[in-house]
Amino acid sequence: MKKISKIFFSTLTICLLVSCGGKKDEAKAAAEVQPEALFAVNTMKIKRSNISDYIKLTGNVQAKRNIQVFPDQNGKISSIDVKIGQSVTKGQKIMEVNPSRPGMVYALSPVIAPISGVITSLPYKIGDTVSMQTPVAKVGNLDSLEIIANVAEKYISKMKMGLNVAVTVDAYPNTAISGNIYEVSPVVDEMSRTLEVKIEPKGANAALLKHGMYANIKIYTENKHNRVVIPTSCIITRYGEQSVFVIRELPTEISNVTISKLISSCTDDEKALVLRYFPRNLPDSFRGDVFETKILRSLEKRNNDKAILLSLYQKDEENNLYKLKPQGSFNSDCEKAWNIFLELGQNYVLPVSKIFKSSISEDEQLRSILIDKQIIEQTTKFAEKRIIESGIQIDNKTEVIKGLLPDEEIVYSGQSLLENNAKVKIVQLLNIVY
Repeated sequence: MKKISKIFFSTLTICLLVSCGGKKDEAKAAAEVQPEALFAVNTMKIKRSNISDYIKLTGNVQAKRNIQVFPDQNGKISSIDVKIGQSVTKGQKIMEVNPSRPGMVYALSPVIAPISGVITSLPYKIGDTVSMQTPVAKVGNLDSLEIIANVAEKYISKMKMGLNVAVTVDAYPNTAISGNIYEVSPVVDEMSRTLEVKIEPKGANAALLKHGMYANIKIYTENKHNRVVIPTSCIITRYGEQSVFVIRELPTEISNVTISKLISSCTDDEKALVLRYFPRNLPDSFRGDVFETKILRSLEKRNNDKAILLSLYQKDEENNLYKLKPQGSFNSDCEKAWNIFLELGQNYVLPVSKIFKSSISEDEQLRSILIDKQIIEQTTKFAEKRIIESGIQIDNKTEVIKGLLPDEEIVYSGQSLLENNAKVKIVQLLNIVY
């Protein structure tokens, strides 16, 4: 039924064109066709790929168990017996504090390691005054490390336990260290407006981490597989609308002047094909002879047939003319209407079987016609502007949710000056692999 609807509409249009084809102004316009610009572009084939969204952060590597050490007395540090990175055992003396004051002499107070581990911090030096509330050292167990990161408030909704993480450090910039989030703070820091998360590094590369290292972190918040993915640079964004240019063998639109030129030199079969492919290009000026009105008046005594045809038209009361309804308005009466027109024997009405039985596709037939009539050249391709709906956009990669299909060819570079149906010359078909 859909094919018949298109043919029915094209049949009307062809008849209109024939009746108007002799207009001198249109013939003159056809003779004045100017050559269209040809744009050089590089293209690529669309492929399916995996794409992941992530948040980029920084953090610090530290021991999971990192204990602060406090003195038992207020006073001045009189000696320090260890250095940063030195291993200590539980109960080993780290330093001594002299609690003496003017007029009063006390025995030195030792500061003892509370656990076995490695000295990770010694913020004070001999002679500094400390209190019992001052942490004078840190002892950590370096057998188990973690990475602490602070997540901005706007990303908090994406944080959850178990998210995969990729980490790199400046010492090994080309080596990725995997891990996942194993702890998420239940509160947001009021001063920094951030949420603390703890990451547990895993795998063989985790051994490269050292306490105190600065870490570059990617927290993967969403992973999608087997999706249509294209370079973000292929996308044109104008007025909030995203589009790409898809390479086609045929234009999706054609000028009225070109239609006139084609119709004047085509056979009946070719006219039917041309007009069926480009129905939306037919302007109201082609309806100047009120063709529809004449047809309907010829059926004054055939009320049933007239009712069927009227269901496909809307009446212009002001000018007492009938106009074909938009294509979307065609209904189940189309087949009956088609038979009525066949009976009327209008010019260029062809049987359905003749139009659709062919060894090559209609697109190939039409392209051959356009080349034969010197409308396009053998190497000419067209860039169709296609509106798309995008998903994840990251690292110059964009997931296309709607608008493109795998294996379609799109413009990779050179699209900034293109408009819909621009003629293009493909300089290179690139093999883009993600």
